[in-house]
Amino acid sequence: MVGQFCLQGVSLNRIHRQRDLLARELGVKHPFAHVKVRSDGKSLFAILDPERNRVHKIGAGQYELPAVVREFLQHLDYDPTTNMATRWRIAPGIVLDPKRNFGAPTIEGSRLSPYAIANVWAANHRRDNDIAGWYHLTPEQVRQAVAFALPEARAA
Repeated sequence: MVGQFCLQGVSLNRIHRQRDLLARELGVKHPFAHVKVRSDGKSLFAILDPERNRVHKIGAGQYELPAVVREFLQHLDYDPTTNMATRWRIAPGIVLDPKRNFGAPTIEGSRLSPYAIANVWAANHRRDNDIAGWYHLTPEQVRQAVAFALPEARAA
């Protein structure tokens, strides 16, 4: 999550302040991975008051209605016993999973990099079905990898 914030231009100082705030509030060491924390890529939101149906924007002292914020929030999978994130679905068919590929983008259900598959696709005249067979993927997984890694190529 920190890398995504940096890519969006959020300063490390701000990221550290928000991490410290959340760690104290939630009582956990790694607050960005907690089930109550969500992000739209630039801001952090915490679902600290579900009974009152409010979402707190971290560091801003603001509360926002979940309906307004929810559409921008990234989808994460959580471990039900720890409430900590296990996977982040960053695009259709593409996940970040710290247990696979060192947390780099991975094609869901595999250990393959979408960038590697997209490069094979580009080098092999865009034959989705053949590439799917070679790597034990579905043609849809190949298309999702290409759409993620080479969005301009898929549109062409």
